[in-house]
Amino acid sequence: MYTFEFLKEHELSNVINIISQRIQWMDEKGMKQWNQGDYLSFYSSDYFLKHLQKQEILGMKEDGQIIGIVGFFHDDERWDHDDAYMYLHHLATLPSYHGVGALFVKACEDIAKQMGKRGIRLDCQKGNDAIHRFYDDMGYISKGEFTSGEYIGIRKEKLLR
Repeated sequence: MYTFEFLKEHELSNVINIISQRIQWMDEKGMKQWNQGDYLSFYSSDYFLKHLQKQEILGMKEDGQIIGIVGFFHDDERWDHDDAYMYLHHLATLPSYHGVGALFVKACEDIAKQMGKRGIRLDCQKGNDAIHRFYDDMGYISKGEFTSGEYIGIRKEKLLR
């Protein structure tokens, strides 16, 4: 049984550990996403600490152990600001928990609905076909591409009912 809760500052090392393990997994699988640059320098411990302090990092737990994390933000500079949406970033689970990402995204959708939000927005790296299929299969619709430095992203959105 999985539980979902906003993580606390003292859980920062767990957040960094899960992302580090996922980056290593991407290297091993030849998947191009976070391993295409120095992800944990750009999104540093200070960055994640700030979001933990704002209660914007949602954790997925099994028996009290954090097995996944996601940034669950009220706004996102890559989108026009709209309070009716929640914005997901940094979705990562421990690689040994294969297949739980969809459950995690569904939990985010349920929480956003409880908050009265209209939908969820996120972005994925252009060319990462596996991640695009993942979100497409969950009902996310592509809403255009953008460039941020060397990153070319595809915006995705899902309206909640």
